[in-house]
Amino acid sequence: MQVKRLLLIAVFVISGMMMSVMAQGAPDPINDALADLNAQLGTSYTLNDIAWYWEQENYPDSSLGCPQEGQTYAQQVTVGYRFVFTANNNIYDYRVAADRSILFLCSVTPVEENEDGTTSTTPDFIESDYSNPLCPTPPEGISYMHTRLTTEIQARVQPGLPNRVRAEPSVDAAQTGEIPGGSIFNVLQGPVCDDQGYLWWQVDYDGFVGWTAEGRDGDYFIEPVPSATLPNTQTITAENVSFVVELARFEANLGDGLAWAQNTETDAPPRLLVTGDLGTDGGWVIDTAATSESPRFLTGSDTLTVATVGINSNTALLGASDGSLRLWDISTNAGLVERAFLQGHDSPVQAVAFSPDQTIFAGSGGRAFLTENREDNLYAITVWDVANVFLLGGLRGHTDSVTGLVFTDDSTLLISSSLDGFIRIWSIAGLQETSFIEIGEGITSIALSPNQTTLAIGTQTGSIALWDLPTNTAIATLSGHVGAVTSLNFNANGNLLVSGGDDFSVLLWDVSVPDSAVTPTILSGHTDAINTVAFSPDGQLIGSISDDNSARFWGINADNVG
Repeated sequence: MQVKRLLLIAVFVISGMMMSVMAQGAPDPINDALADLNAQLGTSYTLNDIAWYWEQENYPDSSLGCPQEGQTYAQQVTVGYRFVFTANNNIYDYRVAADRSILFLCSVTPVEENEDGTTSTTPDFIESDYSNPLCPTPPEGISYMHTRLTTEIQARVQPGLPNRVRAEPSVDAAQTGEIPGGSIFNVLQGPVCDDQGYLWWQVDYDGFVGWTAEGRDGDYFIEPVPSATLPNTQTITAENVSFVVELARFEANLGDGLAWAQNTETDAPPRLLVTGDLGTDGGWVIDTAATSESPRFLTGSDTLTVATVGINSNTALLGASDGSLRLWDISTNAGLVERAFLQGHDSPVQAVAFSPDQTIFAGSGGRAFLTENREDNLYAITVWDVANVFLLGGLRGHTDSVTGLVFTDDSTLLISSSLDGFIRIWSIAGLQETSFIEIGEGITSIALSPNQTTLAIGTQTGSIALWDLPTNTAIATLSGHVGAVTSLNFNANGNLLVSGGDDFSVLLWDVSVPDSAVTPTILSGHTDAINTVAFSPDGQLIGSISDDNSARFWGINADNVG
């Protein structure tokens, strides 16, 4: 089963604050549907008065997925929205075309009352939040929760009561011991999903080996061990890179995406967003001011592949394995809320980008779902309006997977890279290509310097080209990786570049005076391919995430430097 969650409200009674947070993510056509609802009921509801959620779809014809008997419809792909309202003990399912030319009230269904007296606004088509692809098909009436663990990491029993250890992965197996609350153990193998809905892991607790349950029905008994407390740090510069070491790490069922969130208008410490791998929750938000506390979870999402965070630090853009683009509110003092789910592509999203002015975002992954069904929709980039969460159009031209996206500082241009060996530069105003750079080999990652003049280009063979954009000429080629360069990122003043590669290494380059002979500083520790690396906005930390299921914090311990 695959979860399709949008702005879903689990119960009818909801706080006004939460509702207004989500209202920011709805496109304008929701007002057409709401106006029709009020006309139908003789009411004057606003979005703050009722429970609602929405989704954007590319429908195969103008029926918007709601054909009526005896009617004919234009047989062309039609971009539209689905708006679902709960009011007067009914669920109203509306469909509205993106150009607002079509509006249907598709269905009206009664609200079902839960055993605890709350009312569910979840229609029948919404599947279980706990479907887990790592588990077999569950027995009737059973669903498997997501797992936050994986093998070859440490985990802990949640503080409080102990967790039982059994001889086999079953509640019917003999109890052979227990692990006290808060205690740490090594995870050996799993998960084993039993016929009662429990997820089991074989663990080693101080030499004692047995099976312990991670949880059931969304109730977690064990969890990843939070990161160690970070020491006092200082800004990483070209002069002190030799002091950069691993300061802490977080191990869990981690995926590929990593992004920093820091509000540049405040002195709040940065937060690190990391994505989960197959079978897990969407991801974790780690507060660097309190890394020793359990991270917050983006629960209920499909497997997320890439991540970035807007300048305001509270809106995260994520790509998923099902080709969707997700907007999440990750505000520090509020619950994590998924604001939008946009089915933009038919394959895992490989790159996402926010424009610096926060008005546009873009994504890539396989075939793009665009209004015109064309062959060159394969590898096209989708471009979206942030305020209305509306598809503006597509950028067509690449002939292989798009691996990197970055906006220029004035938000007028988008730069993309691809395994087809081309860098393409696109005008956002006209959604047209303005120029290109041909590298001659597959490009795996890009990064743009803060002064907008230097583009770092990572390749499949491990080289990194530094390219001067104003003159469209190569400046230098950096050699240090022995496998594909998977990620690149400049620090805030552009004199340092961090790179990650398939060769398990994180390299730190001084590019203040670009030179092909420069020797990088090697940050050793990861034991598998690096997926993403990035400087924190304040320049004091580097984050990295790897296939070794760890996210690591690199920096300088200010107490150890004179």
